[in-house]
Amino acid sequence: MALGTFTPPASVNGSSFDPRDKHGRPLIVVPRKFLPQHVSKRFPTPRDKVAVDVVDLLENQVYLSVLWGSGPIVDRLNDAMKKGNTDVALPIKIEEVKPESGGNKYYIVVPLEGKELQLAAAWDEKNPGRVDRERAEAEAEAGQQQQNGAGNESPATEAPAAPAAAAQPRMDDDALEAAIAAL
Repeated sequence: MALGTFTPPASVNGSSFDPRDKHGRPLIVVPRKFLPQHVSKRFPTPRDKVAVDVVDLLENQVYLSVLWGSGPIVDRLNDAMKKGNTDVALPIKIEEVKPESGGNKYYIVVPLEGKELQLAAAWDEKNPGRVDRERAEAEAEAGQQQQNGAGNESPATEAPAAPAAAAQPRMDDDALEAAIAAL
């Protein structure tokens, strides 16, 4: 038997995109993988998570390999993936929910509508394939680092624990139209 060489696949270091800081903003999310009972050094308790790529439409910024572990967000995105929406761009936003009966607030994903959906469509039309190109570039770079002996990080990192952010103001129609026109 001959001794071979093991080369692990290149992995993209994850971006940080905390839903608590970005709720209320129009996003495009590309669900990549459901991770049942995922464990990490930072969060050793097993918990379902989802790895996604995120486009913040207001910042025109792409975040790759983001890990989200909030139960309601994971559940809704996992349901979307079961319906064949893996590697498909989903126009959504994250909303904060405060239970009427009190208790802790939580976050959910909801579909974009109206001007926000128009912004997502305009961004997608102007930037065809951008998320996949940025992912391919990051994977190529990670592969090069791996060949050079660096970059054994996990494929996705979790958003750092942060205090809950103050609610962000909802964008008015004029601001959304300006963002669409800027594309």
